[in-house]
Amino acid sequence: MRIVTRLNTTLPLSGETVGYHWTQTPVRRSHGYPFYHWLQTEAGVGKIIIGQQHFLLKAHEGVLLAPFVAHQYYPWANQTWQTAFLTFSGALAAPIVNYLFPQPFARFHLDASTTGYLQEHYDCFQQDDAAATILQSQIIYNFLLLLQQRVPQTPLTFSQKAIVQPLVAYIHRHYSQKITNQQLQAVTQFSVSHTNKVFKNYFNMTPLQYLTDYRLRQAKALMLSKPELQIQEIAAATGFEDVSHFIKLFREHNHLTPRQFQRGQS
Repeated sequence: MRIVTRLNTTLPLSGETVGYHWTQTPVRRSHGYPFYHWLQTEAGVGKIIIGQQHFLLKAHEGVLLAPFVAHQYYPWANQTWQTAFLTFSGALAAPIVNYLFPQPFARFHLDASTTGYLQEHYDCFQQDDAAATILQSQIIYNFLLLLQQRVPQTPLTFSQKAIVQPLVAYIHRHYSQKITNQQLQAVTQFSVSHTNKVFKNYFNMTPLQYLTDYRLRQAKALMLSKPELQIQEIAAATGFEDVSHFIKLFREHNHLTPRQFQRGQS
């Protein structure tokens, strides 16, 4: 069962699609999906590929993907793969999800409270009046909080608290501005080499690589939300001083130019 809801980006959180008991077919998204995407296995097994990471998504397991993270998934070993899913956005979606789950994707082992959550609240998403959409926003927020409780509670090390969290917050606030290693060092008060080492151990990329990835995802979001903008304006708004460099990086990460991406979305 699947519902396409009325997306209301003025609400803190708003659903785009929701479904359960869905017979999942292969999906390949070279440019990711424009909204946050939750996918869980109800029965069978799915194969998930995100960048260089490959893993199986078994029953009572789920994955949450940030917008514009390239991925693909398909039923494993020709099995029937039954899933539940939720795609959502909203005025506060990015700060909420980035605070709870700062990495581009997060995997979860589900318990009784999360396994049947979408099915339990499915009927609410069939309504599109103002009161219902507010309730839907609350339902999505509560679901994210339940997922956060499923994150293994391994205490962050002192270095992770002092480096990873402040840098992610700083990048998300200032990505449209020029950012150097020296500026990031000033945020953490640790050496550049130590900052890079700790951050890379957590994200599998350096802070500046994370910055580039985040800028490119924001550029895609801007192309979708404001298609009237010129490529030069998009580059400048997302922190790229040189439009040629922006186009080069965009092509390297997405295997097409910004203009080709815009045409493909129109």
